[in-house]
Formats: sequence, C-alpha cells, structure tokens
Amino acid sequence: MADAEWMVIGRSVRGAAHVRTGKENQDAYDCRQSSGEGPPLIVAVSDGHGSATSFRSRTGSRLAVSVALDVIDRFRVDFASIPTPPVSTAVDDVLPRNLVRSWQMEVDADLKQHPFTRDDLELLEARDGGAGRRRLDQNPRLAYGATLLATALWGDHILHLQLGDGDILEVDDAGRTRRPLPRDERLIANETLSLCSPRAELDFRTRVTHGTVNRPALILLSTDGYSNSFRNDADFLKVGPDILELLRTEGISKVKLDLGTWLKDASESGSGDDITLAIMCRLSAMRRNVGNESEDPPRPAGSGSEVTGDSLTAGGSDRLVAPRRPEDSVPSRSQSPGRRGREEP
Repeated sequence: MADAEWMVIGRSVRGAAHVRTGKENQDAYDCRQSSGEGPPLIVAVSDGHGSATSFRSRTGSRLAVSVALDVIDRFRVDFASIPTPPVSTAVDDVLPRNLVRSWQMEVDADLKQHPFTRDDLELLEARDGGAGRRRLDQNPRLAYGATLLATALWGDHILHLQLGDGDILEVDDAGRTRRPLPRDERLIANETLSLCSPRAELDFRTRVTHGTVNRPALILLSTDGYSNSFRNDADFLKVGPDILELLRTEGISKVKLDLGTWLKDASESGSGDDITLAIMCRLSAMRRNVGNESEDPPRPAGSGSEVTGDSLTAGGSDRLVAPRRPEDSVPSRSQSPGRRGREEP
C-alpha cells in the first residue's frame, strides 16, 4: 500500500438534549490498528437507538463496535491475499452475516447474565404501554438496538460497511467530498435499520475498493447527530474540505484538542443528539500544507500513535472554539468546521 501511514482521531459527546434530561450517551466508537507499520486499520462507530423499548442500547452500541473490530479483523486475515472480486462478494454476504451473528451472541450472553428486571419492564410499560412490552417479548434483542458503521484498511483494500443511519465520507486531496456508499431511501425521519432487526444482515450497505491510486486524504465516520445538526446535506458535506483545511493549517494536535468542543457546539445549536465523529487521516496528505510541522509531528497508526476519544465516555475538550458563521467561506484559526445550526423558524 503506497500510503501506509494513517492516524485516527475521534470523539463521542453526549447530546445537549440528553444532558438536559439526564440521559446517557448512546453512541460508541473504537479503533484497532496494526502492531507494526501501517494498516490494517479498522474503525467502527455505532448509535444506540435510545428509545423506550431499546433501553439497553448503550450496551448494544458498545457490543456492536467491539464485535465489528473482531469480526472485520478475522475477515481481513482470511481474505488478505485474495483479489477484489471475491472479497467484494464475501463483503456483501459473509461479513454482514458474521457481524449480526456475533452481535446477537454477545447480546444473548449479556441478557443471560443480566436478565430484564421487574423495574425494567414496568418502566417500559409506563413509557410505551403494552405495545412496547409485546415487541420486547417477541424480540428481546430489541432492548439493545443499535446501528453500525465501519471502515477498514489493509493491503490495497478499503472496506466500508453500514447498517442504519449515520455517515461515511471520503475526502480527496483537493477537498472534494463524496459518500462511498449509496443513500438508503428507507431511512426517513427518525426511522433507521438496526442490528436487532430480523434478517439484519440483508440490510447492510457495503463497498470494497482495491488499488493505490486516488487514495482518500480523509475518511470520516459519524453518527446521525452530526449531519442532523446542519441545515441541509450540502452544508454537511462542507465539513470534508473544512476539516482537511484545518488539519493542514492548524495541525492534527490542534484539531484533536478542539474536536470535543466542536461536536458539543454542533449538538447544542443543532440536533441536540449524541454526536460521534472519527477522522481517519492519511498523513502524507496532511503534511502538504501544515503550518507548523515541528509541533507534535504525527505518527503512523500502528507505531504508537494515539487514538483519541473513548467509546465509553462522552467528555469534551476544555478548549473553546469560536462557532463557524454561515457566511464564512474559509475557516479562520480555531473555528469549528462546517456551517452548523438549523435555519431560524
């Protein structure tokens, strides 16, 4: 792989609305990197549903990212030397099936160790009536419902997979941003697909590419709380070039420091939801325009680089960041990326 050096920075923050109501962060993310130089590198993000029926979705999302790292890593070992067409077929079929089966096994084990209590069920009936209890009786895994997004790099392969809402974006060296996976037209309003759904393996969107030409400068994975904090999709896609510009001019350490505050600010002025963002940086693309390369030089994933953020916490940076004004075309120093906020009524 020509561009073997990657770094991951990320953060998961508790939504502003959840802070007000005392609700825990339902998002999770984690990363696995090689013990040697360069890829493989795997990043997984999950959004627990947080509904009355999915009252254990915080656990469900954490199980989802843990399972994803294990299953994708095993898949990568099995198919490391196989050309793209057979890998693509396996990504469409074998990988989703293994992911869902492994998540179900982990959920079943957790449920066996921690059965639903009388208080759990009484609270569900109080919030959702008898309908929620009946749905849970038919499918106990519904309590753990969560989405899943993941990206893996190994050899010359880039693998993306997604179940449910959220966003995976690729940003090229010129800042052009695209979605490598097609939009799922079934995801409207607050409806989403889930690991707890029957035949969930059939609902995955997947893509695997092979080659060293036109590698992304950045790959972004985020839960839907981030995109829902923007006026429209066009504004959301501007975070790609904005973040790339900030990484090049401010440096990775500065973006790492300010990321939690950006996401908290986005939630407060936008969706109110939990927000998780993982940024996979190809370091050779970052070095071109970084203003001060002597400050905290980046290290490749797999050789001691720090993966920031904690899938079990939702803290933010203490460093304040000035909000991005909608009329700004280029972010000034210390400003958060994108054009955040909803239109005024």
